[in-house]
Amino acid sequence: SAAPEAVLWLRIRVKGRSWADLFDDEDGIAQVLVDLPAGLQSRVRAAQRFIVVREEDERVDAVMVTRMLTVGWSSISPVLVTDLDGLLFQRVDGAMRGRARLVGVHVVMVGLGSLGSVVAQALARAGVRRFTLFDPDIMRIENVCRHTASLRDLHRPKVEVVRDQILAVSPSAEVVAIPRYMVWDDPQFGAGVELEEIWQAPERVVTVVTCAVGELEQALNVAAVRAGVPVVYAAVLGAGAHGRVLRVVPGETPCLACILAAQATQPERFPKFALPGVPSGADYDAPHLPGLGIDVGQVALLTARLVLETALPGDADLPATVGGDHIVWSNHGGWIFDHPLQRRIERVERDPVCSVCGT
Repeated sequence: SAAPEAVLWLRIRVKGRSWADLFDDEDGIAQVLVDLPAGLQSRVRAAQRFIVVREEDERVDAVMVTRMLTVGWSSISPVLVTDLDGLLFQRVDGAMRGRARLVGVHVVMVGLGSLGSVVAQALARAGVRRFTLFDPDIMRIENVCRHTASLRDLHRPKVEVVRDQILAVSPSAEVVAIPRYMVWDDPQFGAGVELEEIWQAPERVVTVVTCAVGELEQALNVAAVRAGVPVVYAAVLGAGAHGRVLRVVPGETPCLACILAAQATQPERFPKFALPGVPSGADYDAPHLPGLGIDVGQVALLTARLVLETALPGDADLPATVGGDHIVWSNHGGWIFDHPLQRRIERVERDPVCSVCGT
């Protein structure tokens, strides 16, 4: 496909005259070229269209000029000058009046694969303005069918792909992409220390973990409970057939270790999702593990909703629906589900003797 056309933007100093007067000359542009360097004047004369901006009495005014070069005729169209976020998120504001509070929220994401990339997109479109993204992986061709990336992004770091996607949706967002492993023992190789520094900041931080690596989830649980930082854990399990989303708010909800203890003692409520023919403990990102992007997307949207509830506690438009409990989802039913595409909440009590959050 053809590359998008580059459009010149010109800032002029002429004041006190209407746009019609400024372009009322033999070629429609002479008066706006007065202060421009000769080389730029030549580019403007050869351009089919350009945008002219001026400031007058603390007001910004702009028009787009489209020229018919063969006949020397120009058309002038007003350019809307407004608060970008106000215009961009006007429909969000109609549904979530607390969006302004998201300006003070920092969302940290650990894992930007198929699940994390959809969560990040959903949060950016809801109005989250600040992200830090952690993931050492790069885009591979088998990722594309479930990731928000495309074939154009192959071999790029996933965090950079998602960063660019967020900025394409919300240009005023602040996004830091860190393509390093979440480990603590080597600061040059890992980003664990950097994550804990973010957690120590005075702003409100919500962490989202979608890496589905059990050992890392447990390590983050210990560190986050110690730091007093809320974390939302999410994973798509088995053959993309089940999903779980869990919010941990230190001091208020059971932590991840409490959930794991409940899984061990109540297997009928928390069965292990295993794939036939796949060895127990097989890596989550093994290429033979299947799953549809539409199922990943449903778990991702549940996750994003829970992140917003955590970021905006008490918001009337985002009533708390789970209270920190374990959300489980299925795309086909069975087990504890009555039918496909059902979501259930498994309430787990905080373990008083939990080695992480217990007394």
